[in-house]
Amino acid sequence: MTENAEFTAAYVFAHLKSRDPRLWRGSRVQGSLRLEPGEVEALPAAELLRHYQLKGVGRDSQAGLLGWLEGRYPLDLREDIPSPHEMLEVQCRGRRYVTLMQRPEQQFVRYGRHKGALEFLLHDLEHAHKFFGEPLLQRGQQRFFRLLAQEMSRLHTLSQEESFQHELNYLMADMNSHPLHLLKYLKAIVLNACKRTGRQDYDPFCSALFAAWQMPEAVRAAADRINSPGQESAVDHELLANWFFTF
Repeated sequence: MTENAEFTAAYVFAHLKSRDPRLWRGSRVQGSLRLEPGEVEALPAAELLRHYQLKGVGRDSQAGLLGWLEGRYPLDLREDIPSPHEMLEVQCRGRRYVTLMQRPEQQFVRYGRHKGALEFLLHDLEHAHKFFGEPLLQRGQQRFFRLLAQEMSRLHTLSQEESFQHELNYLMADMNSHPLHLLKYLKAIVLNACKRTGRQDYDPFCSALFAAWQMPEAVRAAADRINSPGQESAVDHELLANWFFTF
């Protein structure tokens, strides 16, 4: 909803103004029109983001907010932090959550590696841009997340190993990248969990996973070779990328 995007933009601007009342808008975007001070003050939120790179805000975070304001990025606003499974489920539907914590006592509390509520919000907006910024890349990510979601019961056999659960949570909720990168990360954390627990079934585990994903034989063979030094090739990468992007 654009109302939620406008509200979020106003929250971001207010925080930035409190930090630097004069220079919070940052630098003018190259190629944008030069505006008089009065014109700048009257700019709607989306126009302001098109003309200025906000001070202290990463480009991907700003692009995420602008995409939301323009109605291109389907984001759902909430005031709490979703669980990894909730974020996985919403990404399977082609959306993402954005968390905006409004209460005064929440503003300057550390949330993981984020030093406050604004930083947590900007991180969500950065991921929104990484998910929605390129339609083909979103298509591949969405397919990967749907496949991951259908194999939760299989992955649960490893999830009692604490480090694996932490790494899987990161994959479900905090990774937006090329699906090939997501696949390589998944195989890596499965391998590490098998090593830590003494399991000897890494290869059969992955093969069963890819069989459940109904990969064609050549694609499945490529997936088996991924992360194997001296075996994986550029052809494997191309086969897998094409498979993730075509559905």
